[in-house]
Amino acid sequence: MANHFGPQGLRYHVRRYGTMAMRRWLGLFLLYLVQGLPFGFQSSALPLILRARGTSLSRIGLASALSAPWALKFLLAPPIESLVSSWATAIIPSQVMLLGLMAAAVLLDNDAQRIGALFLMNLVTAAMDVAVDGLAIDILDSDTEIGWGNVAQVVGFKTGMLTGGAFLLYVAGTSWSHCFGVMAVIALLATVGSFFVLLAGFSGNSVARIKSVPKEKFSVSTILKELWKTTVAGKQLWVLLAVFVYKSGEVVGDRMFKLFLFDINKFSPEEIAFWNSVVGMIFSIVGSTAGGKVVGEVGAVASVRLLAILSLMAQLVRYLVIVVPQLQVLSVIVSLVAFENLVGGALTVVMFAFMMDSVNRRIGASHFTMLATIEVWGKSIPSLLSGLLADRLGYAFTFLLNCGFSAFFVFVSFRLKQRQRLRAGNKQK
Repeated sequence: MANHFGPQGLRYHVRRYGTMAMRRWLGLFLLYLVQGLPFGFQSSALPLILRARGTSLSRIGLASALSAPWALKFLLAPPIESLVSSWATAIIPSQVMLLGLMAAAVLLDNDAQRIGALFLMNLVTAAMDVAVDGLAIDILDSDTEIGWGNVAQVVGFKTGMLTGGAFLLYVAGTSWSHCFGVMAVIALLATVGSFFVLLAGFSGNSVARIKSVPKEKFSVSTILKELWKTTVAGKQLWVLLAVFVYKSGEVVGDRMFKLFLFDINKFSPEEIAFWNSVVGMIFSIVGSTAGGKVVGEVGAVASVRLLAILSLMAQLVRYLVIVVPQLQVLSVIVSLVAFENLVGGALTVVMFAFMMDSVNRRIGASHFTMLATIEVWGKSIPSLLSGLLADRLGYAFTFLLNCGFSAFFVFVSFRLKQRQRLRAGNKQK
């Protein structure tokens, strides 16, 4: 059995999938990493920087509105898709604008201007994400390529978030200019790397395929009509429901489980943060990588069903820990955190692969962005309601409700059907 790690593992994957596929995955990883930098800075580093300057908690909470371009990204997709003739013509200008904003932010001298620059960075990266998603849809073909391509997406963005958050604070401290300076250098290196890996260094048809992926051009109204025909008239309602509910149980559990561990007075805040954040993120990335392999082996729909069942198992175990005091020991908690994050990371990748597998590729960027927006709201609404549920119903009933959400997703997953992919330029069947 091949060793999948180290030099031998790399040679195995190159032989099996080919250097072109490996370059596509690496290029996508770097593009998504760049997009994760401002988002990670805003969500992780910015609150501490503002607090160090004496900013009130209420104003720090309002700073989360900086992520609005990501929540409303669907509004950007149809205009972008209707205007560009190839994804490179959208990606490259976005990269240049982002680097310019990062460099300019180093020179700004007040917090309001810097926050404004950060908002513009989120706007540019959200627009860039539409184009990168469109490129990924057009260049990833088989289940294997889609699976590993979505590993590149999920792990790349998570790596960007970690780099833009914890790493920047560690390296640059709470200095605005130092943080933006280091961020600009990292973004420049990743951008140049993505260009040479993905947009250059090929020959023959490979250049044409990556640099100028052929795509039909539609007006915004035509794109919206095509979306309606594909999703509602095309009976994709089960797909929309699956995308909306697949993380419902997990996100409520993640937020409230940390607080439950704190409230039972058996674990310190430092222990809770370490096991749930640091170790949890490691297992989440491992799970994301495993999810890509599962998609390549059994296909998108079968992967969703398998991970839906495993996710339900994780929520059931979490409920047992809540109601059985004898299970509230460190070894069980750590094992549960590892298993839940492993499954959660894999589920994210297979669900994104399923979303990519389900799009109408004639309008792939807009369709995928619509699904991604539904996915964001599907996680955000339960997360916002999690505290209210726990306050009103108690931890035990809330986590039992989580099991119900996860069981409902299992039911929905078995209503999904494998479909023939729609290639760019093909007609809807």
